[in-house]
Amino acid sequence: MKFVRLATPAPIFAAETDEGALYALSTLPGGPADCLQLHAAAMAAGLTPTAYAARLLPASAPLPWRLAELDVTPDPARPHLLMPYVPPEVWGAAFTYPARPGLNDPYADVRHAGRPVVFFKATPPRCVGPNDAVGSRADTTAMIPEPELGVILNGQGGIIGYTVVNDVSSRDLPQQHPLYMCYSKTFDRCVSLGPAIAPPEAIPNPLALSVQCRVERAGQVLWDETGTTGTMTRTLDDLVTYTVAHNQVPPGTLLATGSAMSPPRGMHLVEGDVVEVTIPTIGRLCNSVVTI
Repeated sequence: MKFVRLATPAPIFAAETDEGALYALSTLPGGPADCLQLHAAAMAAGLTPTAYAARLLPASAPLPWRLAELDVTPDPARPHLLMPYVPPEVWGAAFTYPARPGLNDPYADVRHAGRPVVFFKATPPRCVGPNDAVGSRADTTAMIPEPELGVILNGQGGIIGYTVVNDVSSRDLPQQHPLYMCYSKTFDRCVSLGPAIAPPEAIPNPLALSVQCRVERAGQVLWDETGTTGTMTRTLDDLVTYTVAHNQVPPGTLLATGSAMSPPRGMHLVEGDVVEVTIPTIGRLCNSVVTI
């Protein structure tokens, strides 16, 4: 079971069953409005989110859409996918995968250091959801997508869900000066997430997931590659531990865990490009690109 938010006259928080049917949860009396409320209610009942949602399904009729039918550009005139939830903070982890083979790795010492590299990424207004536009900074020449597994934290260092993340970044700014890293990571529309949230019980081994990224321009494929979270050189526990160490994060904080693949040299996202990041267990996150 996965969980999504839909834009209708009023936003709907819904469960997608393994059979592909959608059931509204937020429209039920006392029903959860998002994944954080679902998790809290499930914990109070001593159940997993999946088991708690399954209890609610008999009271909810199936919605008249399938998820694939809602995978369209946002249109106020028809239902469409929203960000599956609004993260209060977004953090990221860097250098969590091996360098691309055959290339000199200037960050080798960092990859094998005791502490992982964790950085602040975004606030809610800088986040976008499925089929919205991610940003490409007008002052750079090497904007790239970074396809990543996102983990949702409960505020005490526990993982309460997983989603797909595109950690859009500038490759060239840190090359101009290492202290320009903040510019390369944080800007308008700098991160997308969705289309769904998978609870922990739906992903028993998060370090065995396929991650796919595809970039198209005017119908032509610029990049299409598949990696796996199985090559991650850090554990998720390690990344989470250092994110929350001496740092009280609010419940629902999203942590992007690093990119399993590196786009080819020379790539630069421009307005009109389309980026798709897919983790099959969770879904396909599709975004256009706009210059900011």
